Amino acid sequence: MAYEISEGATIGALYIKNKDLQAGINGGSKFWAVEKNIIDAMTKIHNGIGKGIGTSDKAEYLKVFDPETKGKVGNHDWKTRVTAVMHGYSAALAIQKWWNKSHKESLDLKNADKCYFTGGAWDPAINFLRVNHNGWADYNSSDLIVKKGSCFYGVSLKKKDTPTAANPPMINKSLIKLLETFESDTTVKKILTELKGAKAKYFGSIIHSAANNGPLKGSTGLGKEEDEVYTSIRHPKKSKGWISLIDMKGPAVFKFGNTNTSKTKDEDTGEVYDTFKYYITGVEKGKIICENTEPDAKTQEEILKNDLIQKAFGLGKYESTSHWKTRSYVNAALGNPNTFYKIVLKILDGTVISEKIGDLLLDSVLKVSLAGATAKASKKKCANCHFAFSLVTAVGKFNGASSKIGEADVKENPVIQSVISALLKENVNTKWVIKETMGPKKSQTLLEFKRTEAKDKGKEPPAKLFFTIGVEGKSKFHNILFLELRYKGTFSPWPQFLGGMSDEFMLLLKEEKKQKTFTNDCGKK
Repeated sequence: MAYEISEGATIGALYIKNKDLQAGINGGSKFWAVEKNIIDAMTKIHNGIGKGIGTSDKAEYLKVFDPETKGKVGNHDWKTRVTAVMHGYSAALAIQKWWNKSHKESLDLKNADKCYFTGGAWDPAINFLRVNHNGWADYNSSDLIVKKGSCFYGVSLKKKDTPTAANPPMINKSLIKLLETFESDTTVKKILTELKGAKAKYFGSIIHSAANNGPLKGSTGLGKEEDEVYTSIRHPKKSKGWISLIDMKGPAVFKFGNTNTSKTKDEDTGEVYDTFKYYITGVEKGKIICENTEPDAKTQEEILKNDLIQKAFGLGKYESTSHWKTRSYVNAALGNPNTFYKIVLKILDGTVISEKIGDLLLDSVLKVSLAGATAKASKKKCANCHFAFSLVTAVGKFNGASSKIGEADVKENPVIQSVISALLKENVNTKWVIKETMGPKKSQTLLEFKRTEAKDKGKEPPAKLFFTIGVEGKSKFHNILFLELRYKGTFSPWPQFLGGMSDEFMLLLKEEKKQKTFTNDCGKK
């Protein structure tokens, strides 16, 4: 089960008095360097979690924040657990101030107030707020919800180590999932077919190139280019499962023999395709032998110890990325102009639906339709139910005497909506525009600039694209979002959009003249 311990810590901390949270923040590293203070803070959070309402997540949180248990709990070591406690303090203090200042609520929770975990199944009392929008079942991205009277306060929680650290991504969305939203559009449908074919052929060509003149030189038994994307090898460490050939780390010479052919459904597209799976059966004359029969345990143990195997899979002394020649080879190919990314650019920057895609990405990040969607759902639930939503970024990291903690940053949904509304009113007949980000020289895109920079420094160019989404105003382009389209660790899935609010938009959020009340979401003047 996937759960985020900082979310549990935040609910636990919301039950702590505001003055006590403030003392933890004001105390800074001196407070968090004292074990007694840490145990006291963890105890208060543990007690608060016990009062929260949720399913299986609650039991896990209680284990993680049990003050009687020192050291590691599950996958969470002591440092990680204390850091989560700090995130809880940071976020809870800011949340209390948010609902107090913006909605005239009491700082501290009252006996009748309730806090809900949303990591597992949503409690029936708040399930009506789990709204669908544009086909997204998780459009309300609240990581926790607090009920105070007839008002519900939802929080999407992020975290970072220090106030000056880069903000964590607000979006992590698959390119193909996004485009399939518009599959009914004939233009997009045609390009999607082109893109899917291009991906298989392009990545297959990288593998063949690597086998002919690159880090896989000398490999034999490869099939057709478009099939190589669907070729995988059982990792010598069985617990790591199957590894796509395109995701190999170090250099190697493979000899592919008989294969296990099967059908697999793509988790992103739902399409069924042929896959080719191999077991490593041994190493002979410098070649890694791949066949369709799984070796016995003793043979597997010997295979795992082999130096060529460890180099290919980045194990042992080859764990450093400096040894990952195959990964570097693929990165370099993706960082340079290529067929696959050209089609992506054609979709995002040149088709008739780029405005719709920009609108959808903006809504995905900033939840501009959430107030309306939840208001509609609330009316069906009760006569005076209201929902407020904010993006909260907690600040903190436990590191003994140099521990850092700060009050979280809060960006409330109505304020975001009011700023966007003001921009649209100021710039008549505007539309959302996606632009490939320009570099320092206006004749270059940011990626072209970084390619040149990387080449001059003898490094790989970045295997990503850069975009901004914003409003084309009367005299200038107003950036709202800054996004990257890139691969995260492996190349077999589709690339992901990552990013969030632009620096320009975050400055606009601080301009009080643009922060007019856009929605009276909790019924308070």
